[in-house]
Amino acid sequence: MSAPITGQVNLSGTAQVLSGPLPQVTAFSIHAPSSNAHPAFIGAAGVTSATGYQLDPGGRYDYERSNRNGLPAYQLTISDFYTVGTGGDVITWLASP
Repeated sequence: MSAPITGQVNLSGTAQVLSGPLPQVTAFSIHAPSSNAHPAFIGAAGVTSATGYQLDPGGRYDYERSNRNGLPAYQLTISDFYTVGTGGDVITWLASP
């Protein structure tokens, strides 16, 4: 039986990848805990507060892989996302194999 895969990143002013290489997952959620004091930002490598998708404290981003005609339509993985924010805050994630 498959088990969920989880991770956490301590934020800093430098973009960090959310995870190393993982097996293909069917869905994942990226969450900024409500205990964070500041917004966090997610995006591609080199993300900044000016270019990223903002996750306010308590905010989350959900992603589900999809197939169209038997071929993957959405192919992002958790390790395609980078995050940047304020030291002392975190980003957590949960993936489903």
